[in-house]
Amino acid sequence: MIKRYLVFCFKDYYSKGGIRDLLDSSETLKEAKEIAVSARTDCANILDIQTGERYYCRRSFHNGKLYSKWSDE
Repeated sequence: MIKRYLVFCFKDYYSKGGIRDLLDSSETLKEAKEIAVSARTDCANILDIQTGERYYCRRSFHNGKLYSKWSDE
C-alpha cells in the first residue's frame, strides 16, 4: 500500500526517471528522510501526495564527511 510520502532516490548521472526511481513510501516526513538518507544516493526527492509539497536533497562530501541538506531546512 502506498503511504503519504513517496521517496525517490537516484544518482546524478544514472537516474531511471520518474516512477522507476521510487524507492519506498512512509507515513511521516521524518521517516521518509531517514529512508532517503539510508539509500546513500546522490539525490533524493520526497513527494507528499496529500498536499503536493516536494522536498529535495542533494548530497555532498566535505573533508571526508557526507552532508545531506533538505530543501525545507
